[in-house]
Amino acid sequence: MERFVYSLAVCFACALGACVVAGLLCKAGEKLRSIRRAGWACVIAAIVAAIHGGTKNILNRFSVDEGITVTSAEFTRATNDVERTRLVYSYTGSDASCPLWVRQSVSNEWEHLEEGWLLDGRTYAGGTNTVAWSVNPPATNYLPHAMYWIGNNPPPVEIEESGGVEIVSFSMSARGVVITYVVDGSVLHGKTGALAVETSQGNGPWSAVYETNVTETVTNTLTGSGFFVDRLTRWRVRMEVEK
Repeated sequence: MERFVYSLAVCFACALGACVVAGLLCKAGEKLRSIRRAGWACVIAAIVAAIHGGTKNILNRFSVDEGITVTSAEFTRATNDVERTRLVYSYTGSDASCPLWVRQSVSNEWEHLEEGWLLDGRTYAGGTNTVAWSVNPPATNYLPHAMYWIGNNPPPVEIEESGGVEIVSFSMSARGVVITYVVDGSVLHGKTGALAVETSQGNGPWSAVYETNVTETVTNTLTGSGFFVDRLTRWRVRMEVEK
């Protein structure tokens, strides 16, 4: 009788233990599924972020001949999830293949896209031309140019510095720009020079952000606050002296 009671107690304990273990396994399974769902959510978010991060809107870097209007321009840089570096832009105008020019600064000559870029084709629909270029993988070292021009008449090279005034340092951050320039007093010949630090958005008109008169050799550092990241801006220091 005692053995029967003992066996019954053991069976009851085993059954109770199995229920507890089963309950813990169920909770662990639910938690694992929850973690797994969260993990997949993170992976999906990372993929979307990587793809989105690889594509850049560069419409503000494009300029064109008269009679042409750029409607869109995107640069996709190759990443772990994007195989090919691509440049796709659209413009309105006549059904014609207009040349594409690039440069990094107003003081550079205009050139065509560097070696490695392949023309995927041009389509014309509804009055809009869409042109696609790409670079075969791996192409992670290809970056957007500072300036693009569509047409046959890109603007000439600009001389940003000339005798008498020189930019000796220039830096830009998310908070602003810092420019240091030097004026050579020997070009003044006892006269007063009208000096101006000017800036331009894209290929727009120049506007003065700082003006002063100089009568001798001087070195000056100008700090200008503003947000210029991912924007095409031009800067120059200009001085006029009466003859």
